Amino acid sequence: MVFWFKDEDVDKTSLYRVARQLNTLWYYKKTLPNANPEYFSDDEPIIFTDDATIGRTVTKKVGKKIISQWEALATIPKGTYYTKELDRLFFGGSIGRVADCKVTVILNKVQNPVPSEEIEDKNVVCDTLTVGGVEYVQTTLTVDGVEYKVLAEARPTPDPEPEEPVEPTED
Repeated sequence: MVFWFKDEDVDKTSLYRVARQLNTLWYYKKTLPNANPEYFSDDEPIIFTDDATIGRTVTKKVGKKIISQWEALATIPKGTYYTKELDRLFFGGSIGRVADCKVTVILNKVQNPVPSEEIEDKNVVCDTLTVGGVEYVQTTLTVDGVEYKVLAEARPTPDPEPEEPVEPTED
């Protein structure tokens, strides 16, 4: 399935057409005639200088005639997009903007900080810790001969299996 622009929208972007093959979309760049096709990569911006309507030619039966007509899919608003933002449009959705997950972190000035030498010299011992109603107890693990003290979820010790009574034997 190939998607094209309306005739009046062809010059509003450097995107020539979009071809969908199953679950793969190919974004073709405008190139010189008889040149090899070039594709937009995921990190290349596709710029729309104005709103542009994209669609496809469909063949329909009207009465006893079969006609081909252009059918609009969507109007892409003026702006800069990447291929992943436009993917949803061609898979039957809307334009999906990629979330900008940058978070501003503000570090507050610490009053009277404790020097790291003092922290390193402290020997903090924690036998139990309760988090969300779950009690964690100190447990020793041995990995490659090295012992580590860790907090692990407290589990009640199961009752030992009762031993079978030994019947006295007469010799």
